[in-house]
Amino acid sequence: MLYASLLLALPGCKEKELEPISPSLGKPGTVVVDKVVNIAGGAEITYTLPQAEDVLYVQANYVLADGKVREIKSSMYNNTLTIEGYNDQEEHIVKLYAVNRAQELSDPIEVTIRPEESPLQKVVRSMEITPDFGGARFSWENPTATPISIEMMAENDDHAMSLIKIYPTASTVAYQSLRGYDPEPRVFAAIVRDNWGNVSDTLFPVGRELTPVFEEQVPSKQMSIVRLLNDGDFNMYGLSDTYMIDGDVETFGHNSAQPSTFTIDMGSEVMLSRMKMWYRYYSNAYFCWGNPRYFTVYGRVDPPSMSGDWDEWTKIMDCEAIKPSGIADQWTETVEDVAEASAGLEFEFEYTPTYRYIRIEVTETWGMTIFAHPAEVTFYGKIVK
Repeated sequence: MLYASLLLALPGCKEKELEPISPSLGKPGTVVVDKVVNIAGGAEITYTLPQAEDVLYVQANYVLADGKVREIKSSMYNNTLTIEGYNDQEEHIVKLYAVNRAQELSDPIEVTIRPEESPLQKVVRSMEITPDFGGARFSWENPTATPISIEMMAENDDHAMSLIKIYPTASTVAYQSLRGYDPEPRVFAAIVRDNWGNVSDTLFPVGRELTPVFEEQVPSKQMSIVRLLNDGDFNMYGLSDTYMIDGDVETFGHNSAQPSTFTIDMGSEVMLSRMKMWYRYYSNAYFCWGNPRYFTVYGRVDPPSMSGDWDEWTKIMDCEAIKPSGIADQWTETVEDVAEASAGLEFEFEYTPTYRYIRIEVTETWGMTIFAHPAEVTFYGKIVK
């Protein structure tokens, strides 16, 4: 009886209706468009807000090629909206609304825009697929630094196109290569996508087929370490500098102080295509401790002076090792990080003249140490003589 009495005493419950936080002061006036500047793939619209104290933001609605309505908002403190995502140069309608604190929309103002050539089309127009060592090189320009992805494909043994690599990038100038193919005619192709759902046609090289340039690895057995007077000593702690070129990725060289520079005689003149570097696996991690993060590669053809005079050397390229996960902690690695490092980090050369002697200067390690301990370095390209 007591329980029943308590139930009867409870006040009746009623569902709460969701209402705007602020009371309505009336539908806001319309936005006044001051200027429209067409840009790559869209437009910049400059406007003036209506004279109403409760206007919160301006909203733009427009339809992209996939048929979906895109909605963007701009704070009351701004006076410009950027419309993006078009992949043509046709006229499009953008509807602008003023929205107040009660979430009431003004009557729309229609703005006609005519986008300039889209970022995706700029990439498509600049795309070149050319023969490369062991495969094909895909190079392009992306002047607006718009995030895109390049899908690279190659003909398989059944003469069908297979997706080999997807490369996301926002770099203004970039290239990637597909390797591992014999020097026989083969079809290579690319597709470009952006973050707006736009996609290019399949892009082929001139003539559709191309023949990869013959590539080979410089044999470890023909390479040797050249110990110049101002190079580092990578024979510390009972280790040897020769371990860095012995073909065994489990062994490594180790110095104890700067400079962290070592010199290699490849044994032949080589037109270099790429190099790979393996790390010492230390304390269950690769991207750590004295493993090189930044280094510079130099080259020359003739035997160098034993003094190590830097004026005799030609700078080939600066290299940065990339940790796929981007995790800052040097002792934390993902499966992808481990897979990348254990396979050897690859660094591509632009087309270069031939070199025989290579000098590597480690400028920074993952652990910011004063020493370095690379495990293995290998070189690839065309051995000339």
